[in-house]
Amino acid sequence: SCAPAPRHRSCTASPGSPGPPRPATGSTWSAPTTAEFEYTCGEGDDKRHGVWRGVVHEGKVYSFYLTASDAKFAESKPIFDEMVKSFQLTGSS
Repeated sequence: SCAPAPRHRSCTASPGSPGPPRPATGSTWSAPTTAEFEYTCGEGDDKRHGVWRGVVHEGKVYSFYLTASDAKFAESKPIFDEMVKSFQLTGSS
């Protein structure tokens, strides 16, 4: 049988990503504001590795993220990098 995953895990910032979210690579804290945060959760074979990016525009946050097993993170990271390259805010009309 499967036990449900814990609702809360202890997560830590990954090396190179200390503290609170920082300006995303190649961006500044000007409008629109962007931030990126890389983190890990858990230990051993269950360890998860993720990266989140958010953009604040006109009072709303638009975000996307990647989460994978730590072992598969490097393999999956190019997908996130492509999302970063292709992400655009467009007008509503």
